[in-house]
Amino acid sequence: MTDVSIEEVGKTFMDYYKNNRTHRRDFTDKKHKNWQKWDLKRYTREAVQNPVKFLSRSKFFNHDEVNRRFTIIDDIEAFIDKRFTMHYLDIIKYRELRYFSRKFKEDKD
Repeated sequence: MTDVSIEEVGKTFMDYYKNNRTHRRDFTDKKHKNWQKWDLKRYTREAVQNPVKFLSRSKFFNHDEVNRRFTIIDDIEAFIDKRFTMHYLDIIKYRELRYFSRKFKEDKD
């Protein structure tokens, strides 16, 4: 799959924060007040602001605002297989762990 609806991105974003206590540390500022009560539309809006907006600045992703789709460019599609996916997920997991370990460290200081 090389493209998904923005609503699917929003649903995944919602699951990411609602189902993991560690991830909730991102929602401690005024902007995210009452995040527990947000609906899918609000999570989708947040996902579009970050990470979709920033990923779309790279040459590998595209956000089609009219059709509300988030895509990986066609040049990458030929390389997407199980091995690529596992490697990519490993990178994401590493960055996630690194991000939250720094965030926890900052909170302790």
